Amino acid sequence: MSGGDALYRFVALVPHANARAEFNRYRRESALIAGKGIYTFPAAAPVALLTAPVPGDQLKRLAALFRLQSYKNGGDGRIVTGEISSIILPDGKTLAGPCLSIEAPPIPGEIAVAESFKKLILVAGIFPGTPELPPLRRPVKFSAAALANISLTPLRYEQSYCWTVGEPRWLPSIRGGAGFEH
Repeated sequence: MSGGDALYRFVALVPHANARAEFNRYRRESALIAGKGIYTFPAAAPVALLTAPVPGDQLKRLAALFRLQSYKNGGDGRIVTGEISSIILPDGKTLAGPCLSIEAPPIPGEIAVAESFKKLILVAGIFPGTPELPPLRRPVKFSAAALANISLTPLRYEQSYCWTVGEPRWLPSIRGGAGFEH
């Protein structure tokens, strides 16, 4: 992922395709409710706004930290969606969707972070303001997920965005439990 002309660069937690398929129904409903001005965003939870993409070896290390985090506070390695929340971007647009049941682990200092997000939100879209999104009918649950770089580039006249998802680095399997090696 080059992302040289990207407006935004993120590192994000990306659920496995099975969970994304279930979540995409909610995204379509949210777009209808929100009306004009909504832009698409990958079905992912941004962890941090970056000044440069995260190299693959550091993504792999961060993925291991995320797996460990999924076991904290009585977690069994699975991640579950919860209440609706939002993150306001520097340009005033809003990323909105359901919060995830885990917090991001501390991001290693060698990663070029502009801003870490306090809560992880599985993004339903980019909104012009803070939308009134309905809750999910039932929570989305997943254990298979990856970390990836995502770049967001404005298209002609900044009327929309093109997003690119970099090569994912999968979180270690939950089969080994919290005691896996990383």
